[in-house]
Amino acid sequence: MFSCNFCGKSVKSLRGYVLHCKLHRNEPRCLFKCFAVDCKQTFVTYASFKAHFYRKHNVNAPVNVTVGTAVVAVKCAVALCERQCQDANSLIAHLKEHIVEGRAVSCPVRGCTDVFKVKSSFSSHMSRKHRDLTESRISDLYRDLSAYQSSSQSVPAELHDSCPEFVEAGTDEGYMDTSDDFSDLFLRNVCLFYLKLQGQFLLPASTTQHIVDEIQNIHELGQTYSLSKLTALLKNETSLSDDDIANICQSVRESDLFSDCHTGPMRTAHSRTQCFKKMFNYVEPKKVFLGRDENRIGRCAYYVPVKETLECFLKSGMWQNCVSEEHSAEPRSDVLTDVTDGQMFKSNDFFVQNPSSLRLVLYQDAFEVVNPLGSAKTRHKVLAVYLSVANLPLHVRSDTNHMSLVLLCREKDFKLFGHAKVFSDLLADLKELEENGIAVSDETVVKGTLYCIAGDNLGSHCIGGFSENFSRAEYFCRYCLITRSEFQGDDPNVCGSARTIENYNLAVDRIQTEETHGVEGVKFKSVFNTLKYFNVCQPEMEDVEPSNVRSAITNVLPDLPTSVVHIVLETLQSLGVESIEDFKYIQEADLLTILRPIQARKLVGAWKQTTQTTEIHSQSTLTSPPSSACSSVSLSPSPSPSRLIATIDWVDSFQIPWKKLPEASMQCLERGKRPSPKLRREMIRIVVSEMMLACASPSKQASTEVAKKMVAKYPCSLQDVIESDVVGAGYHSLVKQLQARIENVKRSSVPRIQKRKRGSDECDTDEIPAEQRAAVQDTYGCIMWDMKFMPVSETLESQQEKKDQMKVLSEKTTFSPEEVKPLMKCTFFSQRKAINSGADLQSLIEEWPFLFKEIGMIVHFHDLTGVSLKETFFRNVEKKGKRVLDFMRGIGADRSKQVLQAVTKLKIQRGQLEGCSEDVKDLVLLLLSYFNEKEEDLFYYVEETCMTKEVQVESLPVTPCIIVCGTSCYAAKLFMLSVDQKIVNDDISNFIAAVCMMFASYYCLNIHYPVGLGSTLEFIQRCFFNINPEKGTKVETKKNKKQLSVNPRVLSLIADLSDHEWRETC
Repeated sequence: MFSCNFCGKSVKSLRGYVLHCKLHRNEPRCLFKCFAVDCKQTFVTYASFKAHFYRKHNVNAPVNVTVGTAVVAVKCAVALCERQCQDANSLIAHLKEHIVEGRAVSCPVRGCTDVFKVKSSFSSHMSRKHRDLTESRISDLYRDLSAYQSSSQSVPAELHDSCPEFVEAGTDEGYMDTSDDFSDLFLRNVCLFYLKLQGQFLLPASTTQHIVDEIQNIHELGQTYSLSKLTALLKNETSLSDDDIANICQSVRESDLFSDCHTGPMRTAHSRTQCFKKMFNYVEPKKVFLGRDENRIGRCAYYVPVKETLECFLKSGMWQNCVSEEHSAEPRSDVLTDVTDGQMFKSNDFFVQNPSSLRLVLYQDAFEVVNPLGSAKTRHKVLAVYLSVANLPLHVRSDTNHMSLVLLCREKDFKLFGHAKVFSDLLADLKELEENGIAVSDETVVKGTLYCIAGDNLGSHCIGGFSENFSRAEYFCRYCLITRSEFQGDDPNVCGSARTIENYNLAVDRIQTEETHGVEGVKFKSVFNTLKYFNVCQPEMEDVEPSNVRSAITNVLPDLPTSVVHIVLETLQSLGVESIEDFKYIQEADLLTILRPIQARKLVGAWKQTTQTTEIHSQSTLTSPPSSACSSVSLSPSPSPSRLIATIDWVDSFQIPWKKLPEASMQCLERGKRPSPKLRREMIRIVVSEMMLACASPSKQASTEVAKKMVAKYPCSLQDVIESDVVGAGYHSLVKQLQARIENVKRSSVPRIQKRKRGSDECDTDEIPAEQRAAVQDTYGCIMWDMKFMPVSETLESQQEKKDQMKVLSEKTTFSPEEVKPLMKCTFFSQRKAINSGADLQSLIEEWPFLFKEIGMIVHFHDLTGVSLKETFFRNVEKKGKRVLDFMRGIGADRSKQVLQAVTKLKIQRGQLEGCSEDVKDLVLLLLSYFNEKEEDLFYYVEETCMTKEVQVESLPVTPCIIVCGTSCYAAKLFMLSVDQKIVNDDISNFIAAVCMMFASYYCLNIHYPVGLGSTLEFIQRCFFNINPEKGTKVETKKNKKQLSVNPRVLSLIADLSDHEWRETC
């Protein structure tokens, strides 16, 4: 009998065993063993196993097999291999392959205890001490004694009679298994095939569905043809009736397993998914809601429960193999083979008390899901956490098939909501595993805990709560307390005092008591320190650095295929290269077997130049005097002190070349008139040429100082104004022009080097409270964003009393505005606390109903920004509105076809309507058209009779939006306001009130301007509401994208309006 090592089924003949293995051809990591006595080969693919059988064993003569399940006498004893070898020589050759893989191999000779990790040492040992090795001298460790039987036990006569294989070579079908569980094995094989297409070959579900449909269609065509031929044959060759023939064909159709699978469980993507879940060990991911971001969009992470994953692992045979292998292994005190031999493992109380417990290793890293060099860089970056079990053997532990996904979360959400929320479910499972463990089938309980967290340097600092600013932080190391000045001293090998759990906890306590951002490189307490048997200050926070060797290859040969890069890495590793310093020993001949001569010469030449430069720099550092130890090493001559002072102080002594300006420019400046664009550009060219004589590369700060001097000298001619109102600091447009001219002049001579973003110890990914983080982003334009103290005349009870009073008033059909205003003003403190704490919008509507009515929002906006909402807007529309509209209808329409079309369209919609409200409608819609921003992001149109409940809120934008009840803004008599896809006010009678409330919502509710409306809203903010902060921006920020204090497009429009204003007055 032959027993299948996949499912345990017994098969009588070798041919039947081969055909049965066809059902397991899609099993992951499968090995097919030949069970003939004189053959000890194993195969990794079914095709090679089947070809071997038909070539070697498919004969009429009896095959000499044993009665046992397996007949192999010599096998490999390396963990999880069990390769069957023909004789001693093949075993020796096989063991050498394991040594090349990096695994330790013990001598296979009985009585010899030597262990080898170097192939040449093993070969020399076998040649000198065991030259004439025979099978009889092989150690029992390398013999399969449990399955081995003497070859003298031949197959009984009755087995010969029952196995047609030994009589004649029949067809394959005669040996096919037809047992009851065959259909289940067939379905499992089909499931594994489609899983391989989706998981291993990464085919989309739609492509897999197309394959399923087409292959079933082809199968049905072939089956129809076969049944028609069978029917004709039965009619012509037999005397069967038509009913009998029909029954036979129907029986064939009903026994068609292929159609049963593809018209049943494999029919659709959903049914396939459900079948996969039932067929295999599947752990359902859990959606973890994190909260809402600054745009009120709900964000979540996905967590695969660790406890359920480990339960599946404990049910597998791999866990039993790990336990038996641990008990059989004999530890050696003089050799470190695994993490269990280290002192930190042996001193861990949990592993001492639970020697057979699970040792868990977490690995975390962030990866890009789009082109990392494209426009979406870091936008969709995902943080992933994986789980590995350190109980597994080394070569299995490093296999990606045995690493389980634990958690996925957008990196932006991870930084926004913090470690505690993202890792909450993971920590709960780890604590449960420490305390209660997992019950296995034999009623024993297996406990486990976190052994270490692996990751790159930045990720490990983030998880541990350490500073992530390696370029400027004073304490930049997570292992010791060395300072930057000590590190940059004379001794390159200096180390600070080691970080311990005690000094880590002291630093955390100081952060909490002193309310500072960081102490000794610690920014916050790691959430993983809440585990009982783990602390981030243990040395197990391993650092997995990216491969510098790989970078050294791809930097020189960027177009080299990935497969060739892997081969080069393997070759360098076999030559003994461990770091960049070893490159100087590589010769061109070492690489000619895998690279072309020119490629090899490029690599070797670049590597030698790199190592020589490194040596020169290190020698310069060692020979430099102590006073210059902190300065960077340079091979170029150092500038003289006088030149350094001149470079630093040139702006202070720089004189604006007024005398070199054209006469027309000076006439405009002296008379207080704005120069024409042509004269302004000429002035910029002259000033920049003088600046670059003083400094070859003026910085933006230098341009800002020069612009300040120019505006201070001639404010009437150069300041950024609209109808005498200064925009921003008043000199931003001049700085923009100066910088643009400098960059144009430098473009031909300066190489394109990406400038590294400067950071500080406080500006990196700090784990700070949401309120504190939001304050940095949302205080733009506010004078009282967060009140630290309640007014002296108020108490918590009085605040609550006034809140309840406003709730009662809001339920009345009529109320006095004079009664509401003082109540809103007195409770401003409580309103801001509720908003800044991130309260849900629905709860704000319920608790503060007047905050979303016109009267209440006006009061809150005034206290928040110091601006009277409607009065300021009306005053500026009356003062500047006509100027802006004239510009749009004239110059704007001439310059842009889009603006011209908008002007024509609005003229038709407006008709004969007149009034301030109609002008404001023109103004807002033309600004949207001018800045090429979408109208649907600001306005949502519904029918005139549409009720509040009839509005499709899921189609609304999440940012504040005006709902227009009518075909256009001109025809509408009623407006509504929505925020976060919720209608917060359904009764706004006029357009101006709707615009004011929409704009005020961004400030009152801490909402950023969306990028798609940033220019329009900022222009309205600066021009019509007089909110002109010199720094910061209200527009939603994009990571790694430079943010300017004033939108360049807004600056350009302001400059054009100023020129238009002066041309009209002249």
